[in-house]
Amino acid sequence: MRRRVDLIGNVPGSASGSEREREREREKERTHQKGIDWKGISLTRHAFNDHNHCDLTAMLGDVSHNENDGSVDQIAVGNLLGPGIEVASLPELGPGGSWSTCTNGCHTDPPRDVAHVQFRSRIAFKLVWCPPDFESFVLVDDAGGLLARGRPGGALPQEGLRAANYALVRGSKYAKEAEAAVE
Repeated sequence: MRRRVDLIGNVPGSASGSEREREREREKERTHQKGIDWKGISLTRHAFNDHNHCDLTAMLGDVSHNENDGSVDQIAVGNLLGPGIEVASLPELGPGGSWSTCTNGCHTDPPRDVAHVQFRSRIAFKLVWCPPDFESFVLVDDAGGLLARGRPGGALPQEGLRAANYALVRGSKYAKEAEAAVE
């Protein structure tokens, strides 16, 4: 059976819309489960815990081993993530996988971040902390559309990191819902 590929603009490495939707649903389920020894956890504990690793990128298998050729600013040339993506992804969902990729570069149109440039993929969702207090967040899709809002409790990433996350998206389509959340 051939895998369906959505070819939109310059992002042919994207998983199809239904695959991105499954990633979103899996993430909702994970937030409700406790005590699970997640495969690849040591490789992914930074995800959504700093200012920059706030994109969830679902990608096809043939792009998961792409390396940064220098086209993504502020990312190491090479940036070999493929082996980690394989370990942390669920093979029963098919070839490819998902990874928490760097947000920096998303403020341009078109975005010049790791998801769009290195992996030639759209994001399943992006976490953006909301100004001015950065105590709530929004999840937005690749077009900047609102998927969810949240105000977490417990230990949060440092306030400076949350503010820096918003600074990375300020002025872009991804900032609009975060800014609207405070109006």
